[in-house]
Amino acid sequence: MTKIDSKVQKLRTKMRFITDEFPDRNVTNDSQYFDLYLKLRDLIEELDYKVDIADCISALHDSFEDLEMYD
Repeated sequence: MTKIDSKVQKLRTKMRFITDEFPDRNVTNDSQYFDLYLKLRDLIEELDYKVDIADCISALHDSFEDLEMYD
């Protein structure tokens, strides 16, 4: 078993409970959430190169900025 860096473990815990911190930004129902989850997972699996958590979160942030989703 691989030991997880403490910073990564803290991020993992924060991400697990992110909807508790931002309940007003959690707008999908269970079915929609599962659909989104599957699409993101499939996208990552289909890439021809490796990505990690920092790549994914950074790309998601940039996409949100482009779509003005923080407003």
